[in-house]
Amino acid sequence: QYPLHPHFTVAVKKPLLKRIAEYVVDAMNDPRHRTEQVDRSHREIMLGIAQPLELGTANENVFHFKRDWLDHFNRCMAQQGVRQPTVSDLRDWCDRPQARGLSRDVADLVIWTFAQQSDRRFYNHNAPVTVSFDQLDGAMDLREQALPDEVLWSAAQERAGHAFGYSPDRQRNSATVGK
Repeated sequence: QYPLHPHFTVAVKKPLLKRIAEYVVDAMNDPRHRTEQVDRSHREIMLGIAQPLELGTANENVFHFKRDWLDHFNRCMAQQGVRQPTVSDLRDWCDRPQARGLSRDVADLVIWTFAQQSDRRFYNHNAPVTVSFDQLDGAMDLREQALPDEVLWSAAQERAGHAFGYSPDRQRNSATVGK
């Protein structure tokens, strides 16, 4: 019935998807888009859910995020002539070119991961919102976040580090720029 449905080897449950989302955040803060700190108890989750979902590849304690969904959604946006897709659009595109039969929670994790990878922010009624994957609404849209250039970002991080007492090691991406 669903030709492209992932072959999960672990039962998909919301707490496990939340764990994957935590690793997404970790990886997006790494310039190589990977996390090298996959806990031994979480490897089965990454191998059994995240890898079949084509979010990335897992080896021992490393999970490297792939660009499959990023490229897929970018192609769909180009084909449809859409610059700011809604969550509803992206949910529909999860089943292109053939149906995958993803549950809403799984599709929303994919969409939320796409937002992280592509430096886009969710907007609800023209206001930027910070949401987790399980808070997505079909009417929300995704917009590209304008990022400052590297020199300006480094200088701002250095100043903020001195003023507020944190280390200036934050990546230049939509999540950190929006804070």
